[in-house]
Amino acid sequence: MASRFKLTGFARFFFALVIIVPLAYFGASYLNGEDGWGNLKKMVGIDLAEDDADDTTTLDQKTEPESKRATKSDNAEIDRLKKRISELEKENERLEQTIKNREREIELLKK
Repeated sequence: MASRFKLTGFARFFFALVIIVPLAYFGASYLNGEDGWGNLKKMVGIDLAEDDADDTTTLDQKTEPESKRATKSDNAEIDRLKKRISELEKENERLEQTIKNREREIELLKK
């Protein structure tokens, strides 16, 4: 009988990583709605000529109404954030006033 092939703990760990890490990367890319294989090619620098051709076609395919919708949604988001900032500023002023009042009360109680 042939002897069983033995591996060290680190070798097992290394082989597991070789299999698990790419699967995890592609799975996470898929869940984020990205192209994992395309991202990997961009990181490595493969198929740059193909990517350049694809980029020009996608720019031509964009239409004006899409950019207007994006602008409207961006403006709505900006307005919402400005309103939130003003609310937080008012709350901050109120809390600062409360702190000043409490400090005055403390000073009066110390006397």
